[in-house]
Amino acid sequence: MNGIAMTFAPSSTVATVYNTTDGGVTWNVLTGVATNADYGRNDVCGIPGTSWFASCGAGTGNTLLSFSTDNGNTWNNWGSTGIQYLTIDFVDPSTAWAGTFSDQTMANLEGFYKFNGGSLLQAPSANFTVTAAGCVSTAVMPGNQSTGNPNPTYTWTSAPAGAAFSSTAAASPTVFFSAPGVYTITLVAANSSSTSTVSRTINVSSCTGLSEAGVNEFNFVVSPNPGKDVFHVSLPSSTQPYNVTVTNVLGSVVYTTVTNTNSTDHSINLSGNKTGVYFMTISNNGNKTTKKIIIE
Repeated sequence: MNGIAMTFAPSSTVATVYNTTDGGVTWNVLTGVATNADYGRNDVCGIPGTSWFASCGAGTGNTLLSFSTDNGNTWNNWGSTGIQYLTIDFVDPSTAWAGTFSDQTMANLEGFYKFNGGSLLQAPSANFTVTAAGCVSTAVMPGNQSTGNPNPTYTWTSAPAGAAFSSTAAASPTVFFSAPGVYTITLVAANSSSTSTVSRTINVSSCTGLSEAGVNEFNFVVSPNPGKDVFHVSLPSSTQPYNVTVTNVLGSVVYTTVTNTNSTDHSINLSGNKTGVYFMTISNNGNKTTKKIIIE
C-alpha cells in the first residue's frame, strides 16, 4: 500500500517528503521533491481508487495544483497557477475540492474550487507480447504492456500444464517449458475498477539438432556458475556485437550491456545483487539464448 507524508522541522519552512510502499511500515525520503517546482508544499492527498496523489501550493512561486502517478517521485503541474491553494482533497476519482482565500471580486466562489475533470480511475487493459516459438528448457519472458490506474495486479497461467513461471504474480515473469507442445499463456490484469484478460499462444519444440525459424540459438559458456559478483562469459566469434541482459526471477532487468566485437571473452559484474537465481539472455543478429545463473 502506497502513501506520502510531508514534515517540517521546528522553525523551518523547508519540507521533507517521504513515501511508503508497505502501508507505512517503512518510509523513504524523496530527495529533491520538496523543492521541485511542480510539487505543492501546502497540502497533499491520495486520490481514492487510484495509485495517484495530488498536491497544492500557496507560497511565493508555488501557487499550483499538481499530481503524481509514481508514488510521489515525480510531479506534473495540473496547469492552474497564480491561485493560492491552501488545501486539497479528493472524495472519489472524479470529485475534488481545493480551498483558497476568498476572492473579494468573486464573492460567490467563497474560496473553493471544484475539480471538473473526468474520472482518474482507469480500467485495466491486459496486453502482452511473447515469441511465437520457443524451446524446451529455454527461458521465455513475456513483455507486459498492460495499462490501468491504479496499477493492475497480475496473474499468469498456462494451458496445458508444463509451463513453470518464475512468479505467477510478477509483471513480466520468466517461463520455462518442460515438454514440446502448443501452450496458451493467459494474463489477468485487475484493479479496483475491473478485470481484463488476454491470451497468447507459443509453439514449444525440443530444438535438439534443429534449426527452426524464429528459434535460432547459439551456445555460450558462463563461469563460474554458481558464482559471486563477477561472471565470465565465453561467446562465439562474431562480426556483430552481442546484447547481454540479466534478469531476476521477477523479470526485472538487473544488468544490461553490449559487447565489443573484438573479443569473445567478457566479464559481467553482478555485484550488489542479492543471492539467488537469475537468467542471462544473450542475443546477436536475430539469435537469442537464455541460461540460468546462480549468485551465491
